[in-house]
Amino acid sequence: MKEEFYAHSLEGKPPENWQRLEEHLKNVAETARRFAEQFNAGEWGYLAGLWHDLGKFSQRFQEYMKSENDIDAHIENKLGRRPDHSTAGALFALREYGKKGWPLAFTIAGHHGGLGIKTELDARFFKKAGLIDSVPSASIPNEILKPEAPALPSFLQEGKPNDKSQISRSQEFWIRMLYSALVDADFLDTEEFYETVEEEGRKLQISFAEDLAKIKERFDLFIESLTVGAEDTPVNKVRAEVLRACREQALSAQGVFSLSAPTGSGKTLAAMAFALNHAINHDLERIIIVIPFTSIIEQNAKIYRGALGEENVIEHHANLDPEEETHRNRLACENWDAPVIVTTSVQFFESLLANRSSRCRKLHNIARSVVVFDEVQSLPTGHLLPILDLLKELVHIYHVSVVLSTATQPALAQRSIAMGGQFPGFKHIIEIVADPVKTFEVLKRTEVIWPEKIDEACPWQTLAGNIQRHERVLAIVHRREDARILTRLLPNETFHLSALMCPAHRSQVIDEIRHALKTQQIVRVVSTQLVEAGVDLDFPVVFRALAGLDSLAQAAGRCNREGKLSGKGTVYIFVPPTLPPKGTPAKAYDIAMSMYKANPSLDPLRPDIFQNYFRQLYFTQELDSKGIQSDRLAFKFKTVAEKFTMIEDDGSESIVVPFGNSTKRIENLRTLGISRGRLRAIQPFIVNLYPQQIKILKQAGALETIEDAVKVILPTHSYLYDRVFGVVIEGSLAADPLTLIQ
Repeated sequence: MKEEFYAHSLEGKPPENWQRLEEHLKNVAETARRFAEQFNAGEWGYLAGLWHDLGKFSQRFQEYMKSENDIDAHIENKLGRRPDHSTAGALFALREYGKKGWPLAFTIAGHHGGLGIKTELDARFFKKAGLIDSVPSASIPNEILKPEAPALPSFLQEGKPNDKSQISRSQEFWIRMLYSALVDADFLDTEEFYETVEEEGRKLQISFAEDLAKIKERFDLFIESLTVGAEDTPVNKVRAEVLRACREQALSAQGVFSLSAPTGSGKTLAAMAFALNHAINHDLERIIIVIPFTSIIEQNAKIYRGALGEENVIEHHANLDPEEETHRNRLACENWDAPVIVTTSVQFFESLLANRSSRCRKLHNIARSVVVFDEVQSLPTGHLLPILDLLKELVHIYHVSVVLSTATQPALAQRSIAMGGQFPGFKHIIEIVADPVKTFEVLKRTEVIWPEKIDEACPWQTLAGNIQRHERVLAIVHRREDARILTRLLPNETFHLSALMCPAHRSQVIDEIRHALKTQQIVRVVSTQLVEAGVDLDFPVVFRALAGLDSLAQAAGRCNREGKLSGKGTVYIFVPPTLPPKGTPAKAYDIAMSMYKANPSLDPLRPDIFQNYFRQLYFTQELDSKGIQSDRLAFKFKTVAEKFTMIEDDGSESIVVPFGNSTKRIENLRTLGISRGRLRAIQPFIVNLYPQQIKILKQAGALETIEDAVKVILPTHSYLYDRVFGVVIEGSLAADPLTLIQ
């Protein structure tokens, strides 16, 4: 009687109910082939899927599964308590294909523990060489062991001697994409098996999205409803012209595009018009909108859901990395399986250079897409070289079109710089709006007033007094603590916005602000810079803490946005008592200060000043300060992931806060288990906190961790979430006695 081998077990049920290994391998191989075909590597994806679990054919693994009868028995762990089943397939790939098998070896060996470091993997393979012999080839169907070796993609073929570094980095990124295709295929097949056999209440609930053609029909009707009856103002004329240009240029060949238009010119919807038309014209799969990490992405997502349909848009803020991998939390990680994704630059770029399966799972879905970078100027200078290299790779190899959308276009074109050097920008950028300078002149709606004494900080009390002279005013500061201090110095009805408030809370406050602005009420708002992109608030007066010129221009975009004032709006720049965060914000602050001192009549709204500003920001800085590119050459995937952080010294973690109906959604996680759908449901209630803040909450017993992945503020400490400021960690953090009474 033929011996059966199993891929996944079911707790409390006999083996005949388990998933057969041969079935799992073939399912994953076919799905990984389909995913990898998006970047012309279908046969490599097929092999990765076919061999990823070869180690499960060993008697030791099968006996372990049967003895444990544990739903997590197939998950390898750091302590090595479960049999290693990932190394055998990697060893087999190297034995069959030699050096050519390394992409498969990396991919297969890391499908549980993550992509590693080549030198460490060499040592692992040497130490565990015997694992390949523990898998009896007689037990494995011949069609699994003997497929033909596919050819490497042409871009990985040996070229000119000076191309070797680029080929190596291209191979490194290709391995990432292959890895993504494998782990997503593996997770999906595993998910389908468990969701099919488990009780109905635990089934994953994700609605089916429409195709891009139907979404475009919805969008066009939405745009038509906005334009019919719109006032004949200069602002609306510019918006119509920007929209027209986007639709026309969408017919261009794939590549890198620049959408340079001032704030308030309708870039959010115009960029989507370009993306939809371009994607359909080139038969692309999806649209990815990347918002700065300092912005309120839920506002853009809300606009797109209204225009495109709720089921067609995924809003992806945070990454909930589990403390320990389990079968549920690995299946629940996000894979961007929707036509439109709205995410942050942190999520996008850190995923491109991640090494864990939970973060890499989505990467293959970036291929054949339009990626729109909203306010692209916020890229960190210390990582600009690897970022530009990755974007060029996506454009040239993975059929991606990139749109650089901003009011202050950075100098990202390739050019010669001092000492005969070359700035590694894009060789060819297509400008969508034909005459962006003229567009800026038409929409100049504000006057910028610099401080009388640029070298003296303005005390918070003085600033609060200046703000109170105005009934409708927005003040933008650098830090979350600054926003709290200033708000407390202003009247109680002052609105507050910062990243210590969860997205649902911020959206609610923004709706209240918009409603108040439509009335004759006094409306004073204090915010961090998250209000500067994707939020269409309109104030006659704005106060902005001195910052980079791009930030000053963004702040001005919240002033007289609709151009309805009889004169111009006023933007007051002030020198704050605190400096901006270190890294790019601090460098940008210093450059703005020096440019103003050199030219006191400096107008931060003129588009022609930004070439000089960004040259100073980019060309005088180290563009690969952590040596990411050299680590990529050495195939140090784990090292790269640890080094590459978009926010310097961030290390923040996501927690779920008690706001709105988050309690019900948290309870669903507890009772029904973790899933992609339920993780998406808690995105609006997440706040990112720094490690020291997390440590304080843990020491106070204020946090609960659900399924090793989701940290939640307990009901006993719900008072830590303030209805004005969001998370406030001050004073004693004892449990609220009233919550302890049953």
